[in-house]
Amino acid sequence: MKLTSICCGCSACVSVCPRSALTMEQNRQGFYVPRLDASLCIDCGLCQKVCPTTRTPDIARNLPIAFALRRKDSYARKKSQSGGAFALLAEQALRQKSIVYGVGFDGNLNVKYLRIERKSELYRLQRSKYVQADIGNTYLQVRADLSNGRSVLFSGTPCHVDGLLRYLKQAGANTENLMTVDLICHGTPSPRHYREYLHAVSAQVGQPVTRFIFRDRTVRDTEIFYFGKKRKTSRCWTDLFYTHNSLAASCYDCRFTNLDRPGDLTVGDAWGIEKTNPSLNPGEGISLVLLNTEKGRAAFQQIFQKAILYPISLENGECIQPTMQHPYSKPETYDDFWADYFAEGFEYTLKKYTGHSCDELIDLPPEPSLARALARRVKGKIKHILGK
Repeated sequence: MKLTSICCGCSACVSVCPRSALTMEQNRQGFYVPRLDASLCIDCGLCQKVCPTTRTPDIARNLPIAFALRRKDSYARKKSQSGGAFALLAEQALRQKSIVYGVGFDGNLNVKYLRIERKSELYRLQRSKYVQADIGNTYLQVRADLSNGRSVLFSGTPCHVDGLLRYLKQAGANTENLMTVDLICHGTPSPRHYREYLHAVSAQVGQPVTRFIFRDRTVRDTEIFYFGKKRKTSRCWTDLFYTHNSLAASCYDCRFTNLDRPGDLTVGDAWGIEKTNPSLNPGEGISLVLLNTEKGRAAFQQIFQKAILYPISLENGECIQPTMQHPYSKPETYDDFWADYFAEGFEYTLKKYTGHSCDELIDLPPEPSLARALARRVKGKIKHILGK
């Protein structure tokens, strides 16, 4: 058996292997990839059957129904990265006693797939994480949940959604109670770079990072660090991300940068909505939602009354972003970037390719207390009721 060189780190091959000949590990660049124990391999070929990097998109498929969506509850919407579409879907699923899977932080700020069953845990899955996530044994957990009669909502990058569906099909699992949501993905940077970035910032401040937000639309769409109650912001990770040098190799040959989506629904930012609807500003939070299947359309019917909707014309190219048309090309500086990183380290490479350094931290005012935020919300509702 020969493993593909453009692995997306989904773990479908590891999950399906009947001899446990494959395990996931981080390679030199820090990406999650399978490692083969050839002494255990029986050349059954199942790993290649479930690999999403072999996918051939159906470009003749009918275009999905599309909407721009903004959650009506502005307080709840602020907890989301864009318009709150995923949170509405997840809340509905949790009300129906479904299990929800998505990407979040563990207690050490590692980015990985998490399993939740309560609305009080949903905050862990909200907001975008611009780094490759550790999927662990999530596929096996999803299969076990479905086998036990539980309903499941799984959200993730399209390659990870496709990997899950391929694995479950090969395993003969009943997916009637599975809902999938794929994300409009720009690419997944190195987890190793992410950890080194947090370490460098912690060393600069002299305190451990207690919370991290990859992108906050209220602060110039850049990252925010929390050190207890103290907050700082920077553009380092944001600008490194947009060089495209730090992405996984599979991102440059992505089979999901099109409108043939693997999930029942697709969610992302409604970038470009202001071109056809000038009154809308995506920077204030508005989601793009694609309804790809009948199951997805049925789920959307259960949440749409809690949102303001704007029909989107995909036929006219409305809100079709670059990564819904083609993958980003591997930069000409890619090889030099990694050579510099291995020779000189993260901070040197960050400075050379973005012009930023980890000491460029801007202080932010303390975040308003929850009690104060709730008081403002109640006051606003009272004014609305009284018509003032």
